[in-house]
Amino acid sequence: MDNKALRRLNLLGLCSEHGRDEVAKKCGYSDTVYLNQLVNANVSRTQVGDKTARKIEEAFDLRTGWLDTPHPDVERALKASDNEILLAYEAADPSRQEAIRVLLGIK
Repeated sequence: MDNKALRRLNLLGLCSEHGRDEVAKKCGYSDTVYLNQLVNANVSRTQVGDKTARKIEEAFDLRTGWLDTPHPDVERALKASDNEILLAYEAADPSRQEAIRVLLGIK
């Protein structure tokens, strides 16, 4: 996994654990728009750069380089969340599934 993907995954883990509103607040962002761009895999031009990574680590009292390090517990938690989301999607009626696909930009 490259550094870009690793930082994104670890940031997703922080957002999953603390909520995007809390992560944005602790990092000094007025809303979650920038965080949403950072964690969205489809927005390839926005990525967690060195300066942003260090800012996030400092905001959460994490050691320098934490976002650059694999954390199997984060990956396992996110996979569990993905499975829960998939189950909820599959249980939804077709019109709700279509709405979800539109929101996510999936055809």
